[in-house]
Amino acid sequence: MQNLEDSKTLQDVVSFNRKVPPKILVNATASHEESREVWTEYEEYDRAVYRTETKYNSDGTTSEEEVFDHYEKAERIVKTHYSEWDRVDNGGGKFYGIPGSSKNRYDKRTEYRTVVTWRKTIEYKYTSWQDETKSLSNIKYCPIVKTKFSSNYLFDNDSLNCIKRIKDDLYREGKTHDTDVTTKEDYSSPGMIFKHTCSLNDEEYQRIKKRYANCCGYFWWFVLFILGYSSMFEAFARYEVGHEKISITKYISNGGNCRASYMKNDENPPSITLSFIYTKIQQKTIEKKIKKGLLDSNSLETPIEIID
Repeated sequence: MQNLEDSKTLQDVVSFNRKVPPKILVNATASHEESREVWTEYEEYDRAVYRTETKYNSDGTTSEEEVFDHYEKAERIVKTHYSEWDRVDNGGGKFYGIPGSSKNRYDKRTEYRTVVTWRKTIEYKYTSWQDETKSLSNIKYCPIVKTKFSSNYLFDNDSLNCIKRIKDDLYREGKTHDTDVTTKEDYSSPGMIFKHTCSLNDEEYQRIKKRYANCCGYFWWFVLFILGYSSMFEAFARYEVGHEKISITKYISNGGNCRASYMKNDENPPSITLSFIYTKIQQKTIEKKIKKGLLDSNSLETPIEIID
């Protein structure tokens, strides 16, 4: 049983990630293509071919041995010749005349590579930003949840125009260095938590830990492994662990109409709801525990939704 990463709840991690500011970089590279000729030289030779014969020994036993049969024509690589790298727009690197011996056979091919001669990065310094993550629903309830977080970035028109101007400026500057210029944006949220494992119910977590992560659990896994049923044991253990993907939305503006300024945390994002879905089996178990007084209905994470 994998230990929990820390004591943070899923709600804590979502709230933290919603506050982390975005960072936008515009990268540009200038490059050109180079090529060279590659000639592989083969020579012909006589290769010995052997056959297997059965030998009868004096004691009545038999043995097999390889006996020369004949020679056959074959080829082997003698050497590989390379020309110097040169720009493709100059015709590339070429041999003028076949290298090596003219008696041998040659295979020719052309290799290509991209040579980057210039790089530059400019950070787009937006004016303001804010979190616009909507309420998160349809999260399947499990005692243990492994969550992967990602970011989604939205821009107003002014921000898009500013990024376009930066890319155009970099493109023109790159053209002064080389023939091929590429520009692209790099979006990130430094400090954001992208993977997190937590328990939604400490009581359920302790039950799972007691059932699987102890000497008895490992013993039964070993027994089932010997019998060929270990996958069944692992399937039950995995059933207790949920895997979710949550996307955090960040809105970026070139105006000052958002809550947080450039690279500052959004300290007061609007409240959102984490809505979990319970299966019918989980719902029946919860109802039984509430009737027996083992569970307080107010302690549940979110309103209950039922799926088949």
